[in-house]
Amino acid sequence: MKFALLALALAGALLACAPGAGAAGSSRCGLLHASTPYSRHGHREPWRVYIAGATNCKTAERTLNAVLHLEGKAQNGSDEANSFFTYKGWTCPFGNMGTQLCDLPAHAPFKARALALNCDVVAGGCPKRPPAALLGAS
Repeated sequence: MKFALLALALAGALLACAPGAGAAGSSRCGLLHASTPYSRHGHREPWRVYIAGATNCKTAERTLNAVLHLEGKAQNGSDEANSFFTYKGWTCPFGNMGTQLCDLPAHAPFKARALALNCDVVAGGCPKRPPAALLGAS
């Protein structure tokens, strides 16, 4: 339970600093299934996708799926905080336990933002609607 709350809190903290991402609204999209490196014991756990800004579910799902399966290009900085993946114009910081975030473009104000949450570690499962604070909407 503590781990699930920590994962959700980390996702909220990561997304709360998106000044422009919520301007075009936010939505809940479909599920992805991550097998490596994010899931426990190689299981294909469900990850819910949420979007904000100028993107659609198909693009966000394709981007997050690629990053969750290590298909993005890794940019290794001096430490984890300065390391990220890039994929077709999106920048995705290395994921936290149970979350993966991607931004387009990389710097604020963001044009679009996409988030995947591991529904198995979020208390009560993934939310039906993206909370405004989660995606940085005002």
